[in-house]
Amino acid sequence: MTNLANRLKNARISKGLTILEVSNKTGISTGNLSELENAKHDLSAKALVLLSELYEVSVDWLLKGEYARPENISCEQKTKNICPPEELMLFLSLITEAWFNGDSKIHGWIIVQLRRSFPEIAELVKKKAALKSKA
Repeated sequence: MTNLANRLKNARISKGLTILEVSNKTGISTGNLSELENAKHDLSAKALVLLSELYEVSVDWLLKGEYARPENISCEQKTKNICPPEELMLFLSLITEAWFNGDSKIHGWIIVQLRRSFPEIAELVKKKAALKSKA
């Protein structure tokens, strides 16, 4: 399976859609969709645009696994390329729930994971905390 085929299948699955549902929403036949996801058929420009919009990912990501240049893409679209909004909201909701229901060990674990996953944001938090303590 090619990377394009993998990205098509992963994008569909991450949206929680079946091939039949994608077919109904795009007008692309189920057979064609299956062939696309198994790298047995080339993707037309029309299908590329339809699937990109349905899956809420960029054409660049589908074709090359790359995101548009940061200055040309909104923060919202960057997030959609990585993680569908529903999935992101579920992650945030579960993290928030764990924070409010957890003890200091859970709080520490969450902070460590966030710092590891988002070092640039962790640095900004550190700088803002330093400025706040000086004020």
